[in-house]
Amino acid sequence: MMLSQKAINKVQENLEYIESTYTDFSIGDKPDGDFIAQYRSVLPETLFYIWDKVGFASFEQGSYHFVNPMDYADILAQCLEGTDLAAVDDFLVVGRNAFGELAVMGTHTKSTLTIDMEYLRIFPSIDRREKDDFVTAIEFFIQLNSFDSDREDNASFIKQLAYCQQQFGPLQSHEVYGLAPHPALGGGEPSLKHRFKTDVIPYLTMVSQLDQFEVMMDIVQYAKSMGVMPE
Repeated sequence: MMLSQKAINKVQENLEYIESTYTDFSIGDKPDGDFIAQYRSVLPETLFYIWDKVGFASFEQGSYHFVNPMDYADILAQCLEGTDLAAVDDFLVVGRNAFGELAVMGTHTKSTLTIDMEYLRIFPSIDRREKDDFVTAIEFFIQLNSFDSDREDNASFIKQLAYCQQQFGPLQSHEVYGLAPHPALGGGEPSLKHRFKTDVIPYLTMVSQLDQFEVMMDIVQYAKSMGVMPE
């Protein structure tokens, strides 16, 4: 399926913004032919277009990565277990930050999730309206807004990221700054002394199995129910 010109233009607009905004941006590995053949009918075409341009890109010494959703499918399923969220849409992990926070988008609807792997929390924004390729292009790059907010305004994130980069070096695509012991295992508040660098998939797999994830309030739906936002 061909992308609409509107979606192509939106992707290009975002890529130009990335190139002009980030001091360290690296094009990552791109899906190979076997992956494309296997998943082209399953994943949104917009994602393949973006990945063809920048691959699973990394930002600011690996502080943020676009990721292959299939690598995170089992982790996501475990995080959603015991919740009603899996019934909303076929969700996909499309990005993660240096500490394993996951950016998740719906395949068919405008619903999105943010999964906090440190406190085992899921922040949903549920919108069951179907989306087109243009909206998918917008949603994909919105994940960077949270990263930008953290690295500019979140004092704890800034402090811990600076410490980890100095102590352990930048992150490669398969790495994450984890916590040992993890807060769910009695580690308390995340602190610098508990940080270490490790392989991302085994670590997040372990974290996803520690306990039931708590689904937090959907702020958008709450605002609509209170009449603050239009339906």
